[in-house]
Amino acid sequence: PSNRAAAEMGAALFDAIDIGLIVIGDGACVKTISAVGQTMLAKNSPVRISPLGRFGFRDGQPQAALNGMLERKYAGPKVVSLFSHGTKLTLIQVNKDRVSLYFEGPTVIVLMEQLGRGATAFDPRLVSLVYGLTKAEIRAVSGIVAGKSVDQIAQEASLSRETIRVQMKSLYAKTGASSEADILRLLKFRPAP
Repeated sequence: PSNRAAAEMGAALFDAIDIGLIVIGDGACVKTISAVGQTMLAKNSPVRISPLGRFGFRDGQPQAALNGMLERKYAGPKVVSLFSHGTKLTLIQVNKDRVSLYFEGPTVIVLMEQLGRGATAFDPRLVSLVYGLTKAEIRAVSGIVAGKSVDQIAQEASLSRETIRVQMKSLYAKTGASSEADILRLLKFRPAP
């Protein structure tokens, strides 16, 4: 009972700061999911749950990390942070004594935090890290978020319009976007007035 109360309190705390929490047990079975986690699952999130209650990631790298952490003899890092589909994923392997590990199996907590929930949340360094952007591509995405046109971005950077368009095409390729509107949707921004 005390473990259940602690789990519910932890889920409520993460819900309060808009971070989804999912507790995964042996065999990738979902043990607990917070309200924010459920909301994130309903949207285009990097995770999925099968009809049988099995948890999985849509991308290979987070899935490989989870598979490793769910092995009984896992000896890697206890906390792994990854980025997928505009979401920061933090996987935490729960420490257990030998008896609990034997009977319950491994447990992994997955924290999901959507990036860019508003204009004040735009962090060029974080966006660069998530999508592997160059300085030029960060300049382009910063201009898009600020509501600037290609001509305005080019003028401020003292570059040609075509140079900025090439940088934006590269930005689109790296993010999977096909337009400025897609970039804004991906980052969850509204352009500045």
